[in-house]
Formats: sequence, C-alpha cells, structure tokens
Amino acid sequence: MTRIEAAPSSEDASPDVTPSLTPASTTPANPLDDHLGYQLRRASSFLMGVLAQRLSLIALTPSEASVIILIAGNDRIIQSEIGRILGIQRTNMVPLTASLERRGLIERQHIGGKSFGLTVTADGRRAAEDAQQVMLEHEREFFGALPPSSRTLLTELLGAVWRKGE
Repeated sequence: MTRIEAAPSSEDASPDVTPSLTPASTTPANPLDDHLGYQLRRASSFLMGVLAQRLSLIALTPSEASVIILIAGNDRIIQSEIGRILGIQRTNMVPLTASLERRGLIERQHIGGKSFGLTVTADGRRAAEDAQQVMLEHEREFFGALPPSSRTLLTELLGAVWRKGE
C-alpha cells in the first residue's frame, strides 16, 4: 500500500520566518539625522560610554573622575561649588563625595563656621592624575585629528550651548 502525504499548509510554515517590510539591502531612513541635538546626544552617549569603560579600569566613574580632578585642582573647595561647576545636583553630590571619602581618595577639612572644604589624599592625587591621563588620551583618540583651531571653536560652541541652561 502506498502512503500519501498531505502537502504542507500555510499553518505548517516555520513561525520564525516573517515577511520583511524593508528590503534587506536598504537601511531605513532616520529623519533625526539632520537634527543637531540628536547628533550631539548620540556622540555624547558613545563618547561617555567609551570613557566610562576606560575609567572603570582605574575604579572610577566619569562623575567621580571629574569631581576628584576638580578637587585636586582646587584644594579645600566646598561641595556646593563642585556641584555648581560640574552641574551636579546636591542630592547626587552627597553620595559621590561620600564614596570618594570612604575609599580614602578625599577628606574633609574644616574651613570655618559650618563649612568644610574637600581636599585629595595622596591616593586621591594619584587617582586624579590617572583619571586626567585617561581623559586626555580619550580626547586625543577621538578629537586628535581636528586642527587646534577647530577644536577650540568646537569647545567654545558646545560650551555656549550648555551655558544657556545655567
């Protein structure tokens, strides 16, 4: 006796095969590509992600690195001034400085009244120098091909944009 098999129905089709609405050879257009703010956000996200990865090798985040570099350059600076300069809210500054203090990288020094200034320890100074080096190498890698005049102009233009929010 001969066995006859039924032809596969559409229900038998593999469930992971779905029709594509976009041909494989084309990439969908991104209408945001012409928006400068979109390009700045994408560039910033990419650059900060790479920087965070590199700073993690010296056990710092980009925020911690910025804070410790600022303290190293401004002995006995007060916490509120750091927050103002770096654009970090007070609620975020407290745990940031507490973490750096707990790790022995900074210490508080009484500067009068109820005020305490922050200063780096010897380990903190080394951490600040290491962070500065990582950040300089990072900038050289991504912006080193720019002529100095273009780099200065870009820095000034971007600074003008974010300073509008102050």
